Amino acid sequence: MNILKRLFGFDDLPPDPPALVADDALAAARDAAETAIAALRRKQAEERRRAEEARRKREDEERKRRENEAAGIMVCEEPSAPRFQVASNLRYSVASTRSFLLDEFKAFDSRAFSRRVAQGVKDVYGGNPVPFYTAAGLSRSAYSKLISHPDRHPAKDTVLAMAAAFKMPLADAESFLRLAGYALSDSVPADLVWRACFAGGVHHLPQIRQLLAEFAGR
Repeated sequence: MNILKRLFGFDDLPPDPPALVADDALAAARDAAETAIAALRRKQAEERRRAEEARRKREDEERKRRENEAAGIMVCEEPSAPRFQVASNLRYSVASTRSFLLDEFKAFDSRAFSRRVAQGVKDVYGGNPVPFYTAAGLSRSAYSKLISHPDRHPAKDTVLAMAAAFKMPLADAESFLRLAGYALSDSVPADLVWRACFAGGVHHLPQIRQLLAEFAGR
């Protein structure tokens, strides 16, 4: 504690990084991830089945067309609708779209994510970045680059690990991800695992990685 006072000027030790959760909490997160991924696999299987049926239908139609041509039978097909339809009364022109973008970019803040990280370090770790970037699996140099180049955002997995280090609930983690330009998808097994962990209060990175390896092969 005296060393921390000399180095960082803290009066009190910062809160501890995310700790191991109890077996029942980890099991609940595992069950949630397993259920979500099973649903995803059922959805993907159904999509593959439909795609296969559509392929077979196209092949049957093409086969019948060739058989009719060989037999000298002409089949009149109804004209198909144009592939692209452009409304005559366009709501937006290039000029109005440019004007809209100019207004949007006036409010755009490319440094919002780095400021959120700095605020999180202050709120959760008393301003001490060491336990934060250690809990997030980051090196000191990686954290320094993030602070030194606030316009640059780290990779999605890194942002997720940072959200875990901040012990964020699911809603806060999703908001944090959006600041970095990412989102959790219902079609990515790893994202389903992360969602289950945030929802279940599992923030200890080694435990999360255990579940990722189990369900997402990562």
